[in-house]
Amino acid sequence: MDSDHQSHQALEDISGVEDATKRQSKYQEFILRAIQNEDIESCKSYVDHVLSESVPLVMSRALITNLSECMPSLPKELQQILSQFVIERIQPRAVSYEEPLMKMCEYLSELFQQQEEWSEAANTLARIDLESGMRVVDSGYKLGKYVKIAALYLEDGNITLADMYIKKASSLLTTTNDQSLIFQYQSCYARILDTKRKFTEASARYYDLSTFESTIDSQERLQALELSIKCAILAAAGPQRSRLLSTLYKDERSALTPLYSILEKVFLERLLSSEDVEAFSKSLSKNHVDTETADGSTALDMAVIQHNLEACSKLYSNITVASLADLLHISRDRTQDIVATMIGEGRLPAEIDHVEDLVVFHVIQSKSSNNHVEEALRLADKALTMAKRKGLIQ
Repeated sequence: MDSDHQSHQALEDISGVEDATKRQSKYQEFILRAIQNEDIESCKSYVDHVLSESVPLVMSRALITNLSECMPSLPKELQQILSQFVIERIQPRAVSYEEPLMKMCEYLSELFQQQEEWSEAANTLARIDLESGMRVVDSGYKLGKYVKIAALYLEDGNITLADMYIKKASSLLTTTNDQSLIFQYQSCYARILDTKRKFTEASARYYDLSTFESTIDSQERLQALELSIKCAILAAAGPQRSRLLSTLYKDERSALTPLYSILEKVFLERLLSSEDVEAFSKSLSKNHVDTETADGSTALDMAVIQHNLEACSKLYSNITVASLADLLHISRDRTQDIVATMIGEGRLPAEIDHVEDLVVFHVIQSKSSNNHVEEALRLADKALTMAKRKGLIQ
């Protein structure tokens, strides 16, 4: 209590100094001494005092800003306690302390990030009023903060809030030419799509990132290419996936990645063995191999089943449901359900003959001659790509 009383008395004495410059200097000396002594209670008394009516608003803002600059001298634990205390005290008067509050929130968020407390870091940044009508907030700053908040929520698996903040950021994209910031936005958005298991869209976004301007580190672009390959392989079988695989296989950089072997097998519509799947699974994130769908399968399970089903359609004109189930290593009923779903969604040109218990595959489902030409061109393009890869033609 004596120490607390002394702090209050010292602060009251300082407030009585008539010269404003000297008074501000005395306040700064007080807080510097309290921080050097790691006297957190004196620091709190200081905050309450400078936010009171005893200190003019302009000086109060400057002193709070000065405090944020001095805080790194404290141990991390005390930095967090003091910055949280300051924010709680300032928040009710946020309109008058927007700039100091912004800096303090950024500071506390950084402390939370160092401790990998991602949601707390995001919540702290979200306390900054980026839509304030009292001051002009730079659009680049707002964009950067929205992307950062989205990325922090995403790191903690909070897809709903990550999606909400990345959508806020999207409306600001046209206001900046900062390529690094645009890359951060695109990267975060691709990761959100990936986490939401929208693999076709995520793959396309990751590929765009991999071809980003040369100002972005080449290693980051190559990493984006690998993520694009992973998502393309995990995407639902169908025409969109086939186009993505073709683009990725034709990209010469793909041969530099450890995923090239499985990419080639998938692109050429070859059956994937359990060894292929096991090797590929080691490169995937938990979202790809742990998250289960309604039927209990993972994203990887479903991708492999659908891919092998599509590969079977190139090997057989028809096959019994039981034999197909054996090839896919799943039950007969599940095989029939997956086939029916893919047919219904227009991703598998086939029909189920319930009388003969057969799956009948169609080379071309439509009668249109244009589709025959399109299929022939697709096969010719695939053969040409393979020949170039093998060095048979230049």
